[in-house]
Amino acid sequence: MLYFTIVTRSYSGHARQLWSMLRKAEPTSDFLVFVLDADADYTDPVCGFRCLAMRGVAPESWFRLASFYYSAIELCCACRPHAFEHVYHKEGVGRWIYLDADIYVMAELGCVFSEDPDASILISPHQLRHESAQSRFEEGSLIHGSYNAGLIAMRKTEETLDFIVWLKARLQADCFELWRGQYVDQGWMDQARAYFSGMRIIKDPGVNVGYWNLHERGLSVNSEGKCLVSGKTMRALHFSNWPQTFVDGIPSAWRGALGVESLVHIVRDYYSMITHFRQPEEVGYKYGKLSNGRIITTSMRRGFFRYLSTNRWSAKDSPFDRNDLALQWSFKYKLEETRFLIGKILNLWRCG
Repeated sequence: MLYFTIVTRSYSGHARQLWSMLRKAEPTSDFLVFVLDADADYTDPVCGFRCLAMRGVAPESWFRLASFYYSAIELCCACRPHAFEHVYHKEGVGRWIYLDADIYVMAELGCVFSEDPDASILISPHQLRHESAQSRFEEGSLIHGSYNAGLIAMRKTEETLDFIVWLKARLQADCFELWRGQYVDQGWMDQARAYFSGMRIIKDPGVNVGYWNLHERGLSVNSEGKCLVSGKTMRALHFSNWPQTFVDGIPSAWRGALGVESLVHIVRDYYSMITHFRQPEEVGYKYGKLSNGRIITTSMRRGFFRYLSTNRWSAKDSPFDRNDLALQWSFKYKLEETRFLIGKILNLWRCG
């Protein structure tokens, strides 16, 4: 079984935490890390796993521009299908699982494939059951998508390759975080379910437990001290957007969730491992600044993206070197957004 993730260099500690927990859960599994801002492939200096530079995996002509108009999280998501394609063609495995690096693995995950032997792709829904009344988590799924793309299991089938090619094309220029009516790649997963019959849902409640489903999972601890979810083994706890304000290790807003106190020791262990594995030199983000040291703002990234829609970009030029144009991209984007908002307000005023 091959597991892999995508990180920036500054998140290498998270990748090592993931590797450490996977070794305990599945000692014979293989592990691979794609690094967004690495210049070349390397072996991790702390844990010894393989690290591939994403700029050598994704097409260079696309990556050179996407690394500017996408933020770090957007680029991570947009690069997922490129990592999937690499694994499909070059790693020589028949099954694999992609995991976000902020997942804490507590038991083997290969069992998800046995849920549906005919599935090509297995994805994890944010919630498994509805509540009697509308909840904020259901409302959140309308914005962020019904499925969490931080855990995806795949078999090597023709349909899987079709999905990868389809997703790669969609994320070339449509993987923004809450801009242009989407949330990175997760909205596309909703659409994919209609296109690919072999895409199935992971039903195990112990897989991909996160803040978005704690209210429905029913946590407990058995006589051996193991954490259970709805009476089944907890396999993976996802720390995505986990609040940083804790009361006894648990966010105060969640203290009413059934059995959530059983997570206290897990939370502490997770963060202690991140601290242990983080190296002092692994800071910053290579694509976070212009060549003159100025921080690249969201408006610069959005402005550059809009600039590309009406202008050709020389293959010889790097947007990171265009310090003069970056401020123009930012100003024009802000001006267009302001005009748009004023137009919306005027329309509402006229209708009112």
